Amino acid sequence: MDRLIRFGKDVVNGWLDAGAFTLAASLAYYAIFSIALLVLRHSHASALIASGLDVLTVSRRLGHGSPVVTLNTYAHLFAKTDEKAAEAIEAALRTTGER
Repeated sequence: MDRLIRFGKDVVNGWLDAGAFTLAASLAYYAIFSIALLVLRHSHASALIASGLDVLTVSRRLGHGSPVVTLNTYAHLFAKTDEKAAEAIEAALRTTGER
């Protein structure tokens, strides 16, 4: 009986094996911890992209083997940088036209 702990609902006559409970708790903790790290990683990548960094820099920062990996995951965020590119070329053309 020393390996058994009382559990709230009826689980095998109201008892749950302590080893199974520990395993379940460990798996739940690991899942939550893994999700938290993934959210932090995606937030980091999103902030880098929003700040205007290029895909190669973001890819290296995230440790991706290729910018293609980064684009496969975050291409929708880079689409917002098109406005910046249009503004940059417009400003360059205006400057050239003024000479």
